[in-house]
Amino acid sequence: MSTRFTDIKILKKQAEGIAFKLYGLHGSAVSLPGELDFNFRIDAEGKMYMLKVSRPDANQEYLEFQQEILQHVAKSNLEIISPIPLPDQQGDYISETKDESGRSRKVRLLTWIEGRLWAGLNPVNNRLLFSLG
Repeated sequence: MSTRFTDIKILKKQAEGIAFKLYGLHGSAVSLPGELDFNFRIDAEGKMYMLKVSRPDANQEYLEFQQEILQHVAKSNLEIISPIPLPDQQGDYISETKDESGRSRKVRLLTWIEGRLWAGLNPVNNRLLFSLG
């Protein structure tokens, strides 16, 4: 049985509710492209954040791996500009919420890095691919 995209999609108002419930951020959400997660820029209290809401079947180990890489980069004195994971109000870096259908969703909040979104770049050349990593 396959799941329809419209059945799992997270809307801007839902993202705003998740940001407030888990992180205490009262702000507005802007939907962003994403390969697997539903991504939103959250504008709250004069700052911007990246909110990532997983699909219902997200692999916990994969999300933890992503978070560990970002935390390692943030702690290292490397000359890499990378988002920094932020904990929820309980101190967790990977939060959990239920969607409107009662399915578990993993949620992460990152600092915002100003720039152009990868999804909007054209043409993609070797220099850009190298800079992505």
